[in-house]
Amino acid sequence: MPIRASKGLALRYVVGRLGIPMERVLAIGGSDADADMLRGNMLGAVVGHEEHGELACLDADDDVYFAKRPYAGGVLEAIAHYDLLGESDSAPERVPSDEDASPA
Repeated sequence: MPIRASKGLALRYVVGRLGIPMERVLAIGGSDADADMLRGNMLGAVVGHEEHGELACLDADDDVYFAKRPYAGGVLEAIAHYDLLGESDSAPERVPSDEDASPA
């Protein structure tokens, strides 16, 4: 990877090396320097700011969610938006495993 790689190139490189499908990656940013990282075939979120600057040019094709809350609140909002924890009604039910059984 080039020494001066952008955040987007670095993220794609690491994800590729780990064999993670890009569609399963959530990139979160909040400044103009994050625009490259948020574009592409991964999930993206911008944490809440009153002024998004360059990030305002991201569109629906980039699959970027603009959270209303800042910082960790915006991250949690994005996780809920994309239902990454499978908590929506349409999420498949988790089948209990033997590890879930309480000792008798």
